[in-house]
Amino acid sequence: MNMGRVNYDLGDYVLAQKQNMQGLILFQELYDKNKTLDTMRDVTKTIVYFARLAATEAEQSQLATQQLGVSEDAKNSHRRRVQHMSQRAAHLWGASEAFRAEIDWSMPLYERTEFERLMTGVRETMGENMFEATQSQGSSMTPEEAVRYALEEPEAAR
Repeated sequence: MNMGRVNYDLGDYVLAQKQNMQGLILFQELYDKNKTLDTMRDVTKTIVYFARLAATEAEQSQLATQQLGVSEDAKNSHRRRVQHMSQRAAHLWGASEAFRAEIDWSMPLYERTEFERLMTGVRETMGENMFEATQSQGSSMTPEEAVRYALEEPEAAR
């Protein structure tokens, strides 16, 4: 049982991300490509959650700026977090798609539908051209590079 996925479904995204990171390390050490890919997908989902959270914070910050005079610095900080998390998600999505093609492993339809919905939000945040370029950069990563990239501490957790 994937405890990262269980905790994601329960709404404990920080714990889910921690457990997914531990799973990535374990499955890479075991050379289990399918589980590594599966866990990388879960890491990407959690990063998308953090990006959406940052986007919500940015919207609230913008409202506070307008209504209460909150500083532009706070608003810009939220925007940078949204952009950073969206780029991480796009990189990992590109890497996952390339890795999936390499090992000839297709994502189940229900999961693909969910991921496409999540990536639509990331694409809207980044803009089509930036999303495509970032996803393409991710697809050029080796599986090992993608796992190292995924294991970097996400900005939302700092």
